Amino acid sequence: MKLLFISRAYPPVVGGLEKHNQALFAALRAIIPVQSILNRKGKKALPFFLPLAMFKVLFCFQESDVILLGDGLLGVLGWFIKLFRPNTPVICIIHGLDITYGNPVYQFFWIRFFLPNMDRLIAVSQATSEAAILKGLPASKLTVIPNGVHQVEMQPFRDRQKLDQLLGVDTENKAILFTLGRLVKRKGVSWFIRNVMTKIQDQCIYIVAGDGPEKAIIDKSIQEYGLEKSVFCCGFTTEELKGLLFANADLFIQPNIKVTGDMEGFGIAVLEANAHGLAVLGSNLEGLQDSITENQNGWLLEPENAAAYIQKISELLKDPSELQRVGNKAKRFCHQHFSWEQIANQYFASIANLAAPKHNNKTNSL
Repeated sequence: MKLLFISRAYPPVVGGLEKHNQALFAALRAIIPVQSILNRKGKKALPFFLPLAMFKVLFCFQESDVILLGDGLLGVLGWFIKLFRPNTPVICIIHGLDITYGNPVYQFFWIRFFLPNMDRLIAVSQATSEAAILKGLPASKLTVIPNGVHQVEMQPFRDRQKLDQLLGVDTENKAILFTLGRLVKRKGVSWFIRNVMTKIQDQCIYIVAGDGPEKAIIDKSIQEYGLEKSVFCCGFTTEELKGLLFANADLFIQPNIKVTGDMEGFGIAVLEANAHGLAVLGSNLEGLQDSITENQNGWLLEPENAAAYIQKISELLKDPSELQRVGNKAKRFCHQHFSWEQIANQYFASIANLAAPKHNNKTNSL
């Protein structure tokens, strides 16, 4: 069986989708032959990448048994592939924004024509699958396979002195809360600062790593509430700095809020935190319901319920040894359920199932 993987978002461009596609490609290639067409130049190259990818599919990769598209935007490419190669199965991975993106042109063509024409749609969470069905995508074509994460074998040592130097404050006797990800409104960081950190700043330091359109609002919230010595928004972080922050954190926070037209497809940062031995406190919302399993790798709280967050954080901080124990438990749970080896095997089963009829037809024609 020959698989062709097509991704329009791939490193060295930095982002969650790029990281997911790279890891999935590597994991699949470890178990089956995989060819690829990859856009390594980012969004600016898309107008050139799409026709080039179509040309390569038609003239360079005609022997592919199954084609796997890295995200829903490539549904337009899949639609054209099915026009010219109707007997080749095409699978498309869909993330939350692939379904909820509010552009009316996208909603009309992708949701009504392009994505329904795929042979299979792999949703990264149950919430994404349910959102797709509500939009009218056929349930019979949908299957759910979660995101995966690389396991962390050698984590940097906890070094509070180095962290103190980085932040310019004394973190002794303070718990370190940590959030990592693209700073958009649905992540709830500004809400958490205004409604939770203002109440627990004497107990906790809150570190936010990432960049995005909400960063200016987050910075303003920090200044407005006088939290400059207890909340730190680091912006874009290197892998080295990210490792330092994970190593020194006590609890990972994912305080998502409901934003119309912008859902959390899964929450890959949750798994990154688990892989580094951190339990997660997150909102009981959308794709986080797939990435967080209650009392296994974290806890789910009512979105925008400040009292619930404050109570749970205070409860967990009473016993640091217990917090470390649940962090180790979260790491084991993550390895058992979300390692890329596990996820790649689920993809392989789905791909093989779709490729089987084509192989049978080939055999019968001989």
